[in-house]
Amino acid sequence: MKKILLFTALMTCMVGTASAKLAGLYVGGNFGYSFTDGEKVKNKSGLNHDIYLGYKFPLSDTLSLGPEIGFGKLFYSPKGQIDSNSSVKYKTNFYVPVVARLQWQMNESLYLFGKVGLAYVSQNVDVTSPIASNNLNESLKKWNTTESIGLGYNITNGLSTEISYTNVDGEEFRKNINDHKTMKFDTWNIGLNYTF
Repeated sequence: MKKILLFTALMTCMVGTASAKLAGLYVGGNFGYSFTDGEKVKNKSGLNHDIYLGYKFPLSDTLSLGPEIGFGKLFYSPKGQIDSNSSVKYKTNFYVPVVARLQWQMNESLYLFGKVGLAYVSQNVDVTSPIASNNLNESLKKWNTTESIGLGYNITNGLSTEISYTNVDGEEFRKNINDHKTMKFDTWNIGLNYTF
């Protein structure tokens, strides 16, 4: 009888813990490493950070889904040559991801998550040329697709740490800058997440 009661109590705690982590308002922050692609690009990687807020709705005992919005910044400005005389430099002012987050609680401690949605990206592009009429300083603001995948570890019932990979789509850093599109970038992050 004691074994049955102990087993029932443990199962109830495990289900209750998993359910509590799957639902509710949450906030988080990440810090990590970001990079972009392209040939002959200097300074194409550096640090980044972002913060986010979301709400998880439980779909089952192990799955949740909900909206999330964030704010992020890159701390590097890729630059490269357009031709032998002209150069181009991108600076990301900020990005705002608006995504849906799906989370799967693998066990009491570990969970996987994925995010998909759109990111509003604000970048400046500067073209420097010896011919003054070819110089350009343009502010670009675009909505691009974004997706993330990550792994989380529950430290306490509400606090967890996460590692994740994120891609924000856009144009590859290249010679043709006349299409007025923002530069794509990727990030590897580690951070903390707290569910209320």
